[in-house]
This record gives sequence, C-alpha cells and structure tokens, in this order.
Amino acid sequence: MSDLQTERTTVRRLAKRGVYDAETIHSILDEALICHVGFASITR
Repeated sequence: MSDLQTERTTVRRLAKRGVYDAETIHSILDEALICHVGFASITR
C-alpha cells in the first residue's frame, strides 16, 4: 500500500482501475477543467 492508499481510500468497485501514485493523480487533476472532491465527516 502506498502513502496515498489507505483502508478508507482503497477503490472497491472496479478496483483494477484504481491508481494511487501521486504523479498520475496530479496529471489527472492538471488536465481536468472541473474537479469535484467530496468527503464525509462522521461524528459520533
């Protein structure tokens, strides 16, 4: 597991399409005209 891949960030659906290296992720974000980032904050 890389630093960018954790139990919570691991792709489950179509897992073989998941990419976790920073260079690939940054190149995808650099090419995107719009980027949506979402997160859920769970408090108990």
